[in-house]
Amino acid sequence: MTEGNIPKRFIFNLYKLFVNLLWGTNISRYSFVRKTSKLIIEKFKPEKVCLDGFDIYLDKKDILGLCTVGFKQNSHVYMMLKKFVRKNDIAVDVGAHIGIEALYLSRLVGNKGHVFSFEPETKNFQILKKNVEINNLKNVTLLNKAVGDKTTEHLFVLGPDSASHKLVEKPNSQESISVKCTRLEDVTKKIDFAKIDAEGFDFHVLLGMGNLINNPDLRIIIEFWPKGLREGGTDPVKMLEFLQENSFKIFNVPRQSRMFIPVTDFNKFTEKYSKGKLYATELFCIKNSDQISFNVV
Repeated sequence: MTEGNIPKRFIFNLYKLFVNLLWGTNISRYSFVRKTSKLIIEKFKPEKVCLDGFDIYLDKKDILGLCTVGFKQNSHVYMMLKKFVRKNDIAVDVGAHIGIEALYLSRLVGNKGHVFSFEPETKNFQILKKNVEINNLKNVTLLNKAVGDKTTEHLFVLGPDSASHKLVEKPNSQESISVKCTRLEDVTKKIDFAKIDAEGFDFHVLLGMGNLINNPDLRIIIEFWPKGLREGGTDPVKMLEFLQENSFKIFNVPRQSRMFIPVTDFNKFTEKYSKGKLYATELFCIKNSDQISFNVV
């Protein structure tokens, strides 16, 4: 480190200390806190970090907070990956962003397994590619495409940050581009594990699995965001019913919890995440849950 970088590193480490001390207090609800954090991140964040043995290049705003709180922000998702992904699995990562789940999936499935990682947005995809290459992952196939129920060109809205881009059915006032969209059934002959975070287009991804969804050993982590699903042309209850009709048992894994809560009343559950502070959660879906050991409430 050069002498000129010492004050920069000191300021950032001090900021990082405060972020971790105040983690979970919801202090970011104050606008001056958000503005200060944005300024510090833009001026002082590192280009990449090392976490859990992975070298990770960051997106411009570090929307996942990797350079400050590490994997805390989505720790419930990484917990599920470590618990339910198996050696030799064929896994898909839909909505890969910069590739954190892809890195974990690659490690967990091992050399005889494989990961298909999908990210349609160009800047995210470039960082995803760098993260796969710098970690020398040989069992990951990268696809600069969106995923849905049709192989076609599709409208893609660019959101305010790197994690909020999404497919839409009709043009709107937001900046949009056209991206290639594919079906999972057109890419692989088998899926054992799927992580799906398609910003409201998630039901279309499930439909695009075709016969692959019949795998009795299939395990799925999928985002449940009623507002986004409706904007993507999906009735949230219909998605839950589709999963049930295909023999899945559905568990809610709240973002501040490591508990698996069975979802049985689909209307009540959808209403819960359609108003107030609760707006989205992750679902874990499995067909043979009796063979799996995990905490259930």
